Amino acid sequence: MSLSVEESYKLLDISPSAGDEEITKKFRLLALKYHPDKNRNKIEWANNIMSRLNQAYSVIMSSRFESNAEDKINAEEVLRRKQNEERSMDMARQKIKELIREKLIADFVTIREEVKDSLYRYFQFNLDNIIKRESVLNKQTFNEVVKTIRYKYHSLTALSEKTDDEELLEHFKIFKKMIFSFYRASECLNILDSYSNVIDVEAYRLYIEGDRFLHLAQKEIFYERHNRGSFQKEVSIENIIKAAYFFKSALSNYPESSWSVELDIKMDYADALLHYIDLFFNED
Repeated sequence: MSLSVEESYKLLDISPSAGDEEITKKFRLLALKYHPDKNRNKIEWANNIMSRLNQAYSVIMSSRFESNAEDKINAEEVLRRKQNEERSMDMARQKIKELIREKLIADFVTIREEVKDSLYRYFQFNLDNIIKRESVLNKQTFNEVVKTIRYKYHSLTALSEKTDDEELLEHFKIFKKMIFSFYRASECLNILDSYSNVIDVEAYRLYIEGDRFLHLAQKEIFYERHNRGSFQKEVSIENIIKAAYFFKSALSNYPESSWSVELDIKMDYADALLHYIDLFFNED
């Protein structure tokens, strides 16, 4: 009675997924065990078993030759190894990406803290007051503040080029916009030279009122909250909105005023502060 392929594997007690060498080795072990020379007291029995073993081995190897089973098994093994290697590579790439992200975050935190320290000094020495800023000591302090925020601005640009992480890029962009707008606003005039032009006088009155609210807001953000240990967030937002209202009114009512440049800059800064608060102080 001929054996099927399935029966042959069972007789040799080996898996269909085994390789040719493994099957041959198993057959030889069984042949050594059941060979008539090893079973002289049961010659007929041993011959029957050997006949079945030979048949099973032949059926399996013939089937493999015809169906390329070994090639399929090898191909499957190669595929499994490739998939495992790809998974390992993906894990390694993900780990590297996480490490890079952590480093970028750490660098950003350092930049942010140094900028915050500089802005604290700006309000500590009342450098928003252009007249006070003109003293030798204050001028030096102001120049140091500007130098720091300019350097950190470009450092953030360099960080942005090292990642495509949208969350990090958003943080870098908002913070860069804030410090750039702060610098531009800090250079704006706030003293009226002449009262001869009525339009300029009226625009200036709205401008200076808006600037007063903007000053309260930024001083709270960069100075007062550190001294107090808590942040009056809603008050700051309200003051920024009031400031923007006066700036917008001046631009709308007196578009030809000589204060239009300063008004645009202050509006831009107010907008940057709102975005800064919304992003960073929702996290704190």
